[in-house]
Amino acid sequence: MREADQQNKDRDAAPPLRTDELDSMDRDEDCRPEHSAYASEICAVYFQGKGPLHIPRELLHQNAELSRRDVAIGSCSSSFRRLHLNDIAYDTGHVLIHFLTTGSYQCLKPQGDTTAKRDTSEFAIALRTYVAAESLQLSSLHNLARSEIIRLGNKLSLLSLIDIMDESWLSLSTSPGIVAFVESYILAFMESVTYLIAERVLSEIGTPKTLSKVLLKTMLLLKTSEMPQGDESLPNEELVEIPRGLADNKSGATISRSKISDVDRAMKEAEKQAEEQAEEQAAREVEERVAKDAREAAIVAVAQRAAAEAAEAEAAREEEEIFEEAETTPISIVPAAEKIASAEQSFVFPTPEGE
Repeated sequence: MREADQQNKDRDAAPPLRTDELDSMDRDEDCRPEHSAYASEICAVYFQGKGPLHIPRELLHQNAELSRRDVAIGSCSSSFRRLHLNDIAYDTGHVLIHFLTTGSYQCLKPQGDTTAKRDTSEFAIALRTYVAAESLQLSSLHNLARSEIIRLGNKLSLLSLIDIMDESWLSLSTSPGIVAFVESYILAFMESVTYLIAERVLSEIGTPKTLSKVLLKTMLLLKTSEMPQGDESLPNEELVEIPRGLADNKSGATISRSKISDVDRAMKEAEKQAEEQAEEQAAREVEERVAKDAREAAIVAVAQRAAAEAAEAEAAREEEEIFEEAETTPISIVPAAEKIASAEQSFVFPTPEGE
């Protein structure tokens, strides 16, 4: 009671804000739009031929890449504009449209008759969303998808993760964050794996059908060769989930709680390095283009100068030839009196016949 009374006294004693201060605070904090985005033209978006999903164009144009693709269409069809995003799956498209509308992450209910299958389906959607957000340069959605990858990946067995990566056909060269996640997951597994867990995973692998599983089997065989058989001592770190038996198809170790932040940090560092490398590559390309343009300009200047010098030389040669021809041609100057006398001598008047 005394604390409450003291708080009331402090509140009463505090000087009230002036009207101009309230107005200033309202202006600074009010980020509401002046015009409703929901009044803009509706765009029907198709994802790999499926859909459409509808969204106001003004919300779609929040993203520069989507705006560029929409403007590139350049024509309206019936009462809707149609935009085809053939590089994005339909389930990923829902996440994208929901994010552009609400700013939050939401995927459709994952498919599967078991928890493991539903987790696998949802993880695959998060992977595709991560890649789509990266290509569209939607940094907020990219961050949300990264968190989903880490959260859902922590529920998967190592074999499930490898199966998803093999079936996804993702271009890992353009997704360094995913590479960092897989690397961190495998390292965490290899650090915490026991002899019995390794034997379980090897039993599930059987005859490997993919190169990824060949490599995993080789790593596990090397690991078990260094372990005393029957060693089932758990690591000191508390595990999020103890690996279950073969009946639940949950072989493999899960990531420890203390390493989740490490995985997030590794993904962010990989993304940052890739961004820096891309910026450096872009800068090099600009420098090379500038240097190429300078070389081409220099070549053109040399060619123009050579052409001008050749034209000047040709003009000088023509003038010289005209001058030489004028010097070698004799000029006859005969006096006018001699010309007249010669003309008189050569003229004979005709005489009439009979004289």
